Amino acid sequence: MDFTILEEKIGIHFKDKSLLEAAFTHKTYAKEHNTNSYERLEFLGDSVLNFIVGDYLFHRGRYNEGMLTKYRSAFVREKSLKRAARDLNLSDFLLMGTELRRDEKYNVQIDDLYEALVAAIYLDRGFESAKYFVEKTLLQYDVTIDDDYKSRVQEIMQKRYRDNVLSYTTHEINPAALGNEDRFEAEVWISGKRLAAGRGRNKKSAENSAAEALIEKIDHGEV
Repeated sequence: MDFTILEEKIGIHFKDKSLLEAAFTHKTYAKEHNTNSYERLEFLGDSVLNFIVGDYLFHRGRYNEGMLTKYRSAFVREKSLKRAARDLNLSDFLLMGTELRRDEKYNVQIDDLYEALVAAIYLDRGFESAKYFVEKTLLQYDVTIDDDYKSRVQEIMQKRYRDNVLSYTTHEINPAALGNEDRFEAEVWISGKRLAAGRGRNKKSAENSAAEALIEKIDHGEV
């Protein structure tokens, strides 16, 4: 596997290429080739990542302990790490065994790859390089510390789109919905332009789902 493209993308070139390869070695590949998987690196990366994010938040805000914990959790949660991993296309570099390649439904936790890569950078290039990588690829995103996405959209609007008008429309899509089934669909509009949609059991949850979809688009530069 040629990792040159990845090294160029993240701006970090490894001295020990075997560490970089190990960060992408699935256990099925490791078993077939008698080598180490990324699981140990993932373990270390989790700790390094938590420290880097905590240090970043401590020096860039006057949050109390409770808020620091909530924001750190928001950054290191699975959803946030998967987003960073997808943007880097980390799954393209995965080394997997024959058994996994044959399984059309195989599912690799790409957030694990991100943590393993953090550890590999830390071991090969040191803490400052790992910190640079995390700040560049993860801490650039806006995160929410709860599930109130509508409030988060409002905050983003106030910062970035102050002169635009935000609105939601909802309509019933499944009048006979039961239990956890979605009954409503909501659309979020900015200055008359439909930007995202979402569904929910009631109007409130549908609008919140639409707001979440909009935030993801904003984070990916689609808005």
